[in-house]
Amino acid sequence: MVDEARRDEGSTGSDGAPAEERGRFERVFEVSINGLVPTALLANLGDVEVSSQEMRTVLTGHFRDQSEVYGFLERLRAYALEVVEVRRIERDPPDHTTKGA
Repeated sequence: MVDEARRDEGSTGSDGAPAEERGRFERVFEVSINGLVPTALLANLGDVEVSSQEMRTVLTGHFRDQSEVYGFLERLRAYALEVVEVRRIERDPPDHTTKGA
């Protein structure tokens, strides 16, 4: 258990772990913000995908665990951004195939 903790300490989350390692642990969340997030502020939010829909900004981020999600939400709160929705996105495994009719 100690070895697992040390291995996890080596990666810094959404922007620090190698892609193959990150894929095993990450959870994807969409966070909807009321209004448009200023471009200068987006640089301070880390490695998130940004899309705008009408008067909302949707930030999609990859997080190793719930504590990283809460830390991200705290940063948004510190910037006085109004979070209106947080939802986890379920992604299919890379080898998932669909059956045709």
